[in-house]
Parts: sequence; C-alpha cells; structure tokens
Amino acid sequence: MTLPSLFADALRSLARRPPFAAFAVLTLGLGVAAATTLFSLIAGTLLTPSQMAEPERLMVLHRPGSVEGDLGYPDIADLAARRSSFAAVGAIWAGYALDVQVDGRPRRLVGALVDPGWWRAVDVEPLLGRIPEASTIASDGPTVVASERFWRSQLGADPASLGRPLMVNGRSHVLIGVVPDAADALRIGADLFAPVGLAGDWVPNERGANVFDVLARLAPGVGQAAAQADVDTLMAALAEAHPRTNQGKRLQLSPLDRFLHAGSAPLLWSLQLATLVLLAVAVVNLGALLLVRGSARGSEYQLRTALGADRATVIRMLLAEGSLLGLGGWLLGLALAHLAIGLSGSWFADALPGEVSTSLDLRVVGACLALSLGGAILASLLPAWAALRAVRPAAMQSAGSRGERRALGGLLVVEIALACVLMVGAALLLRSVHALSQVPLGFHAEGILNAQLVLPESRYGSRPPQTLAVERMLAALQAIPGVRRASFVTGGPLQPDCCIGSRLIAENVEQPANEELGVRVRPVLGDYFGALDIPLQQGRLLGVDDDEDAPRVALVNQALASKLFPQGDAVGRRIAWRTGSVSGDAEGPLWMEVVGVVGDIRASTLREDDVPAVYLPYPQRQREWVRFGSFLIEVEGEPAGYAAAMQDAIASVDPEVPLDQVAPLSLRVGEASASERFAARLASGFALLAWLLSLQGLAVVLWFVVARLRRELGIRAALGAGPALLQRLVLRRGLHIAALGLALGLPLALFAGGSLEHLLYGIPALDPGSLLLPALLIAASTVLACWLPARQASRIDPLVALRHE
Repeated sequence: MTLPSLFADALRSLARRPPFAAFAVLTLGLGVAAATTLFSLIAGTLLTPSQMAEPERLMVLHRPGSVEGDLGYPDIADLAARRSSFAAVGAIWAGYALDVQVDGRPRRLVGALVDPGWWRAVDVEPLLGRIPEASTIASDGPTVVASERFWRSQLGADPASLGRPLMVNGRSHVLIGVVPDAADALRIGADLFAPVGLAGDWVPNERGANVFDVLARLAPGVGQAAAQADVDTLMAALAEAHPRTNQGKRLQLSPLDRFLHAGSAPLLWSLQLATLVLLAVAVVNLGALLLVRGSARGSEYQLRTALGADRATVIRMLLAEGSLLGLGGWLLGLALAHLAIGLSGSWFADALPGEVSTSLDLRVVGACLALSLGGAILASLLPAWAALRAVRPAAMQSAGSRGERRALGGLLVVEIALACVLMVGAALLLRSVHALSQVPLGFHAEGILNAQLVLPESRYGSRPPQTLAVERMLAALQAIPGVRRASFVTGGPLQPDCCIGSRLIAENVEQPANEELGVRVRPVLGDYFGALDIPLQQGRLLGVDDDEDAPRVALVNQALASKLFPQGDAVGRRIAWRTGSVSGDAEGPLWMEVVGVVGDIRASTLREDDVPAVYLPYPQRQREWVRFGSFLIEVEGEPAGYAAAMQDAIASVDPEVPLDQVAPLSLRVGEASASERFAARLASGFALLAWLLSLQGLAVVLWFVVARLRRELGIRAALGAGPALLQRLVLRRGLHIAALGLALGLPLALFAGGSLEHLLYGIPALDPGSLLLPALLIAASTVLACWLPARQASRIDPLVALRHE
C-alpha cells in the first residue's frame, strides 16, 4: 500500500466515526493550544536576544539583590576608566520625566538621560541624523535623540523633523537623530534620549547622587568573572577613598538578557512546565480513546488479515490515523492559540514585567507540530499493540482483553496523577493569591484618584517656586466639586520606583548602631494621612503651620520608631540626615523634632513590609531636586470620573505642566498582584481542563469495561447479584484507579509544590489544604464519572448478556 493510499484509507476510517475523530482532535488541540500560547510567550520574552551587536557581551551593573544600579556619575567615570575590562561603560537615568509640547499641548514622555558612553555600549547606528559624542556635546547645545517609535507615532516619520526645535521641559531642544528602539536596551519604553546635563550641573559632580544605572560592554577577550573581580577591586578602593558616599556599595554584573527577564523567567518556566503536563494529560487521554476504539475493531483487523493484509500494514494504518489526528490537533491548537494571544495580549503585558511579545514564531509552530504528531503517534502505539493481539487465535483474545483493561487502567492512573499535580499547583497559587489579597495595606485605596507630577527644572529650579506651585495646585484640586481631601507626597503607596533614600542619625542614640540606618524620605503636603486613612499612633500630624519658616519637624513610621526608639519614646526625640548626605547639609546636621508616629503602609510591593521612613513637610525638604511626587485626592463617587477635572485644575495653575498616570489608586493595588493572579488563573484553567479530561477518560474506560464484562455481569445477575452489588463492582474499579492515581500524583504534587515556593506568599509549599482539596475533588468526581456506567451495569439482563456472548 502506497503512502497516499495509506493516509486516504486512514482518513476514510476516521470519517466513519466523526464524533470520535472530532473529540480526539479537540482533546489534543486544547493541549497544543496551551503549549503554543506559553511557548510563544517564552520565545518572545526569554529566548529572543537583544537586537544589538554581540548582546552576550553586554553587562548590567546593579546592586546585589536589586535591579537598580543607584550610582553617582563620578563612580561611573571611574568604571569607564577600567579599559582593561570594558570597551565601553554607559550611564542612564532611566524614566526621567520629559514634558514635550505636541500639537500645542504638554505631553509627558518617558525620557532617558544618557552619556556618550551609552551609545558606545549599545552600539546601534542611528536611522536618521546622528547621536551625541563627547567632543560635540558642549557645542551642540540642548539636543535630544528620538526613538523610532516616538518618531513614527508622534512626528509622522517625517525626515524633515530633524533639526527642528522641540520644547522639552520648558526649553528649546534640537532633534539631532532617530535611533532604533533597540537603543532602549533596558526596555524602559524611552521616547526621547537627552544628555545627562539636562538634570543640572550637580549631576556630573555629586558622587552620592545615586540615580544612574550602568550598562557596560566587555572588552575583547575579557570574561564576566574577570570583569566582576575588577569591579570588586574598584568598589573596595572607592569605599576606602570616599567612605561617606561609597561605604557598602557593591556591584554585580549580569548579562543583559538574563537581567531583563530575571523577574518573569521563574513564573514563565513554571507555567510552561504546567502546559507540558497538560499536554501529557491530553496525549494519555487520546491513547485511552484510541485503545478503546481499537478494542472494538478486533473483527475489522481479522477481516483485513483474512483479505491479505499483514500485521505491519494494519499497524501502519493505525499510525497513519494517529498522524492525521495529530495534524488536526496541531491545526486546531494553532488556531486557538492565535485567538488566545490576540484576546489576551494586553493581559500578558499587564501581568508580566518587562517587554512582552505575544506573536507566534516559526520555532513555536515547529516545536508544537513535533509535539502534536509525536504525542498522537505515541498514543497510537497502544491500539497498534492491541491490533497485534486481535489477529491472534481466539484463545488468546480474552487474555488480550485483560491486557487491554490493564493498559487502560494504567493510562488512567497516569492521567489522574498528572491532573492531581496540576490541581495541587493551582490550589497553592489560588490560596497564595487569596493570602496576598488579605495583606493589610495600611491605607485606604477606595475613592482615591492618583496622578504623578514632575515640575520642569527650567522654570522650577529652586525650592520656593516649587513649593508655591504645589500649594497652588493643591488648592485648585481641593476646589473641585466632590473632592473631600487633596494631598501631595513623594514616595506614595505601592510606588517602588518613586522614592528618596538617605542615612539617618538620632540624637542621644549610641553609635554606630544607627550610623548606617537607611530610611525612605517622604515629603508630604496637604491631608495625606486623612485621605488615605493612615492611622496616627502617637503625637500629632503635620499641619499647614509646618512651613519653611517653622521649626523643623517630622513624622516617623512604626518601622522606624520600633528600630530607633524601641522604648516607645519617639515623640519629642530629634533626628537628622547624616552629615554630607545628598539629602542633608554639608555644614552639619539640621535636626528635626519627631512630632508623631504613623502606621506602616505597603509602599513598595504587597509582599514587602514597610521600610523605616520619615515624613516631613514638603516646604521643609532640603534639596531642590525634590520636585516630583504624587497628587492623591479623595473624592465622592467613582475616582476615574474626576480625571479630566484633575488635569484642568493643574492646567489652571500652569498649562505647560501635564499630569501622568492619572488613575484610581485601587488600580495600583490590583496591578501589584497582577503576576500572581495571572499565574493562578492560568494554572487553574490548566487544572480544570486536566480534571475534565481525566473524568472523561475514566467514564469512557468504565463504559468500555462494562461492555467487556457484559457476560460476567450477566452471570452474576443470574446467580442472584442485585443491581446495588453490580453498581458497587463498577464503582470499586473506578475508585481503585483513582486511588492509584492519587497515590502516584500526591508525591509528585509535593515535589511540584516545592518548585513553586518562590511564587507563593503566606502559605507553605506543603500546604495540607492544597493537597487535601484536590484529592477529595478527584474522589468525588470519580464517583460521579462511575455513576452512569454503574447504572448501565445494574440494568443488564442476564439472558440478553449471555445471548450476546
């Protein structure tokens, strides 16, 4: 039989049983769709290298245990001098706010301040124009470089836009070049790149201004280990030479691609493992379906053999049927995956950190084709084995039937075990999400509208105009009908990327216990604590009288009070920034009296407790660069409905200053657990599908067993066995299979739970409830799956059964 005729015969055979073929393709297609979707996500985020020259030689220098570099520019200059280790060292102030006039209205863009070393490190050629060089920065004047995305979306991809002035932060800048989006190597979504000098003259000289991240390109022939050793030596030398700003500073080198995906990789690989388990469940289920169908085709195999077909031909036909089912499952899986990616691309983007690609690529298509065909062919081996036994003498066929029943039972045991693993994993993630949702926030998020403000330095370069602008904006916000309270804070709730750090000393507290105490500095204005319902635990809150001319005062959070003043006597004590700190005064400490203690909040993530923090009146801040923060207004009704009024109120004070990220605070709370909810929902979907497939497989196999045991059940009925006894016989077989599946699945689930520990919060990986609930659900659903076959068994007529045999 030729190959085309073989597949044509297999197609006709499947066409004679459309329900079976459709169900088999659907079973495999669902597993392929899940694997294709997650494979696409991984291929687009973890397996696609950066689009620049030799990305494997690009290193991100960051603090150990953090994704931030937090370096001053003089430190970066010292790093750049290590020519033996690095061919180029680039500095970037990521996410620097740039306000640009577009169509006569201010627009807040994502900016990046970079030095010439950045362009040498990323090594990309401009699409248009040029990029700044060290020798031309002084003569160029204020310039910016646009990303390709911004150039196309906002400037209409017009080549004539080069050389035109752009009003950036209140100053005229010349657009001198357009670079590929790959120049945004850290994937911050930068629209414009500007020289570091835009931030002020203090930036190149202040070693303690820890605002820069670093990207370095290894020199030829230098490995990561050698460069790390060189950096360790340098940082130790800088700590000795500049103890005030560099004591304790350490840097870790991480390859760029690994660094970019450090946050999302564990989650994605765990979910991909879950999809492979689901695909295995689908393949096992398909194998059981094919074996049941093959057992009913014994007479067909014998007839084919009698007509001259040898065993090899019969087996080839069965493998051809499996290949067609695999191809159909692959096509259906691709279609479902394409639909899923199209519908849920934004969901992926919101749930995962970094840039997310959700397009299918050839690697994914090819891998899933191999998985689908391989799984279907593998599932076809069992009916092929059954076909060999079906063409043997009749004396051996009963033994074959027993062997088939044992094979079917083994398949179901494996299927239930795999489903149990997925169900336990999903239960762990769901319980973790529930625990995360019960975390005390320390503040009230409902009814709060939040927006980000950055005052341009060109017009707000000193503290008095900054304070006046924020006070006038607060008054305008408070005047909006329906606004109950308005406030301003730098470093608000669940805002890890907007904070000020400094070192604190306390009067009459022994050194060096608190010498290196790092705290968060949170300048506030307005009724911040009342709007967010942050409790006052001791003393008083800050008031309108705590202005620039009043005695210096501060609030501390409970985390700081417990650490510095464990006797509970924080109120009335004096604290100050360590002398010479970037947030302090070089001439000596400026003491602040602690007037109150407030509760802790979730300021960074839901998983992390609050760090020691100091709240001080915004007019009493010590540095003019603190010209950014969040407006929070407590409103009546739905907060989102006040967004336009909020923008108009700010424009009434300064029409050239836009607000950014205007959204209800409750959305930020939801976004804080987006990754966990994404994982829990996806794992739950996989677990539900695996559970349904295992139920379907158990029901089909028990129908098959009842059909095979018709004669035995008829004899039992003839000898006096009642319907209840026959039902218990079938039910006992189903529960036996389920018990074996759980005995295999629960130990596997324990191992899988340990691998999920890094994703869990508030519950142990060996949580008893997460193990018991799936086991009980599988046992209960087994009884349900056995009910119809058991009912059929109880209604067998002994005479009909014996006559049938």
